[in-house]
Amino acid sequence: MISISFTKSANFWIGFLFGFIVAILTYIIIIAISINKILPQIEKMEKEINAESLFPFKTNCDLQIRDISTKAFDTLKCNTNKPFILHYWATWCKPCIEEMDVWQDLYIKTKDSIDFYFLSDEDFDKQKKFIQKKGWNLPFYELKYSNFESSIKILPTTYIGINGYFYINIQEVKKIGIQKKT
Repeated sequence: MISISFTKSANFWIGFLFGFIVAILTYIIIIAISINKILPQIEKMEKEINAESLFPFKTNCDLQIRDISTKAFDTLKCNTNKPFILHYWATWCKPCIEEMDVWQDLYIKTKDSIDFYFLSDEDFDKQKKFIQKKGWNLPFYELKYSNFESSIKILPTTYIGINGYFYINIQEVKKIGIQKKT
């Protein structure tokens, strides 16, 4: 009886092992089939992703801005090989004000290699008085309403781009660790 019991036990374990191997192989085959179906879709998506799809718009530089020292509106110049930074802020925005010293330092160090545009849709005179009071020496502009403005959900918001495309969107520079060294 012991040998019969042992044989049943051995058969059980052989059957169990066989079933386990079949289950694992089936799982591997299912994963392989799924990957073969998914990979072409991923490759297609990778080909379709470009600068235009990263943000809600590609700027064709139709943003109408005016320097706070002038009265005439001009078109933003961002279709060049020079990188540009569009920083949208407001005089009532506390985080905007807190990080302006960081922007001031960055501007001084990189103004020859990067075009900066500090944009606001606030009243022209109010903005000008506020900037003079703070003593900031940055390229501030008033932004005439456009599709760009409607894409702003949080202040401050910064877009970094080149050749008319926006590549990076940042809210609050201080949150990502760019801080003024004291």
